Amino acid sequence: MNELITKTLIITPEMALDMLEKNKMNRNIDKKRVQKYASTMKSGAWEMNGSTIVFAEDGTLLDGQHRLWAVIDAETPIAFLVVYNAPKSSITTLDIGKTRTARHILQIEHSEHSTTAAMLAKLLWIHDFCDCNLSPENCRKNVSLTILRQFYDERKEMIEQAADLAEHGSHHFVKSYMALAYCLIGIKTEHKEKIYSFFETLKTGASIGEKHPLMTLRTKLLDNRINHRKLSVQETIASYIRAWNAYVRGKDISVIRWNSSESIPEVL
Repeated sequence: MNELITKTLIITPEMALDMLEKNKMNRNIDKKRVQKYASTMKSGAWEMNGSTIVFAEDGTLLDGQHRLWAVIDAETPIAFLVVYNAPKSSITTLDIGKTRTARHILQIEHSEHSTTAAMLAKLLWIHDFCDCNLSPENCRKNVSLTILRQFYDERKEMIEQAADLAEHGSHHFVKSYMALAYCLIGIKTEHKEKIYSFFETLKTGASIGEKHPLMTLRTKLLDNRINHRKLSVQETIASYIRAWNAYVRGKDISVIRWNSSESIPEVL
């Protein structure tokens, strides 16, 4: 790893604009934060407090975009501590005590579905490494951004495919839960040729009878949303799998029952 280089620089608006051209990995701009920083800079109250502008080995800006935009907005030079040669991977540990989230990290990783993919990555990691039954208490646990980024990188193709399916089309189901069901069923089933049809029909409800397993699942999930009863991840996934199992068997069902004392059903 290259040695870090630290300099104190007075950054002008022109320099800030040049630095921001190297901003290829950061989260979306928070305009209110930029305005707040700029107002402080204009008033002369901005102090150099040890926080840094950070660049990677290849010159990519890793941290400091809001402060640089504020310099431009304030139209005034400001002194900053600038660090060069930081490893790109360190972005997951920068500024995380403020506002950086798993969604931001996945935006940095160029995820096309960062909100759904971030929650999906967390739930998949919990399922695979913590609790395969997805109990509510475990699903509420925080997972470090470093772990989630590595896990996302390892499963990127599957996570993005599942998030794309869940976000495609107009429907009122919880997207991250649908994406999780898609992954868990897809990994375990022997009937992979039926997966796409299952989820697309669930979203539209087209051409299925009253007791068709997909209509029964639609009714259960939508009724609970209408009645403001938030199903747990555990119960939602169990319901998806019960409907899937009936679907591949070609059997109608009029109700999907499951309680928290049961394990999540096995996938056919």
